[in-house]
Amino acid sequence: MIKLTTKHKKCILFTIPTLLIGVLVLILARNFLVFSIFLAANAFLNYYQGKMEFPFDLTPSFVLMILFSMRFGFNYGLIFLFLGSVIPSLIAGGFDHTTFLYVGLAVGISYLASLGLIENIVIYGLGMIVVQSIFSFLISLLSDDPSKIFSVFIGLVLNTLYFLALNKVLFDILV
Repeated sequence: MIKLTTKHKKCILFTIPTLLIGVLVLILARNFLVFSIFLAANAFLNYYQGKMEFPFDLTPSFVLMILFSMRFGFNYGLIFLFLGSVIPSLIAGGFDHTTFLYVGLAVGISYLASLGLIENIVIYGLGMIVVQSIFSFLISLLSDDPSKIFSVFIGLVLNTLYFLALNKVLFDILV
């Protein structure tokens, strides 16, 4: 039989409830935890991308906004859009005369994604990406920078790849 000191007994009495509470929180708040982790990582990536002045968006911001809008609703899509993408990009200095148009487009796409008009998530998400790309192309024609048009096509390819990679994984993680 193992003899435990008072110190070890107190440690065990503290550790077991703490572990049980931690497991319970992970079970009950898993969606919030996953959302928060993706939000923080995305905000960092957008800030870094803005500081490095990449000519086009390499982050999965748009796709994650669509997925969170589909899964949790329009409000979560907006929170993800602004806290994970718009604000970090603005802080890093990424702002021009078309920013409001792109943000407005993203808000519209988030709303459409939250409606769930089509049950097939893949077709619906890819449709949202195509709609966004068409309108982004039209907005890019207003810009003086010809690389904006090129970035629309890169965005279409990247967002499609991100969506195909993340939709299954994210929906498997979330409850």
